[in-house]
Amino acid sequence: MASEFPRRLYTKGFEPVPDKSIGYYADDYRLVHALKSALEEDEWEEIYESPLGVFLKFHELDFGWASRLVHHMLTFQIVCKQRYEIWSLIGTTPVRFLLHEFEEITGLNCGYLMGVDAESGPSTTKIIEACSNCSSWSRDDRLRLGYLGIYAGFIVATRPGSSTNVNHARLVMNLEGFKEFPWGRIAFQHLINSVKEKDLSKNIHIEGFVQALQLWVYYALPDFAAEFGEPLPNVTEEPLLLAYKGSRGRRNVKANMLKQARIQSCVAKDLADMFPVWDDDEQDPDISNSEKDDAPKRANVNVGACESVNTPGDAKGKKAAVNEEEAPEPSICEIDPKTCDVDFDAVALAKNAKAREAAQLVSRATSARHRQLAATGCKGHDKLDATGLDVYDRQA
Repeated sequence: MASEFPRRLYTKGFEPVPDKSIGYYADDYRLVHALKSALEEDEWEEIYESPLGVFLKFHELDFGWASRLVHHMLTFQIVCKQRYEIWSLIGTTPVRFLLHEFEEITGLNCGYLMGVDAESGPSTTKIIEACSNCSSWSRDDRLRLGYLGIYAGFIVATRPGSSTNVNHARLVMNLEGFKEFPWGRIAFQHLINSVKEKDLSKNIHIEGFVQALQLWVYYALPDFAAEFGEPLPNVTEEPLLLAYKGSRGRRNVKANMLKQARIQSCVAKDLADMFPVWDDDEQDPDISNSEKDDAPKRANVNVGACESVNTPGDAKGKKAAVNEEEAPEPSICEIDPKTCDVDFDAVALAKNAKAREAAQLVSRATSARHRQLAATGCKGHDKLDATGLDVYDRQA
């Protein structure tokens, strides 16, 4: 008997239309300009060549934001109860966006991180103001300001006047620890939380590094990306984030997406590393029993699929123009085991065993990098949290 996919978020033919561009706060020109003006040349270069410098390099690309492309990809979503995953259905092929894809796109450190409490920290506006008054600061303090700017303007990228997480901001006092911190996980968490709470039928702003969603489409649809993403020449070892110029104002975006024959469903990982560990996530049995069991087998899963016609999606949008002679579009996709060579039962058993083992190990210890920081200590300070990171509050 065929294994059924979860419901679509929006019924085909009734997806919200992209009337207005999706707004965002990441890659604020005013912030980057203020930071570059405030820092000495060697200070800017140090941040530029650090792991977080990928955001400054991205800023230099003047990346073209394709709101319609991201909008359509999000309207292709299937219902996923898991907090830190998005699945979209392109034709009959499921495409995944979770921490692994974000890591592939950005090249950031996305290692496991224990939860921290959110308090009031510096906003983008406050950091821009500080840039005009930091000429008398020490070199290290200006570097701290630069890293805080990247944190506020790219990693969390909230409204310019909104406060950030003070516990994260405090980490900048240990410059080396700050650079090695798994900011990719924090950036992904902010982005996906913002996406999950948005109603695409309304005018929306997405917090976090939203451009990663556009790069996700380019990753999932490589031929589409080659034609419409304006790939940069001679890019080989850079993260995907720095491989495309992006594009604006393309027409027939949705039709061009749906006609793609080559689709990459997910980033291939060993079974033990397949599912990122989150302290506050829960399993979605619908997702676990369908996409997760077949997608890890290969980068592009080619399954034979049939679809049920009359079941609506969970959310509603405006009815799109449809040719009356066309048959109704489906809202449920099923995998036909006769045309699929994946042993779902074997994969599910192995997955559950490995996932439990990995979760137990991770819950007892943090990453090797954090343990090393804890063992060596932080010069001039002796207050470390459970992860081995410096979390003291520096007094003005």
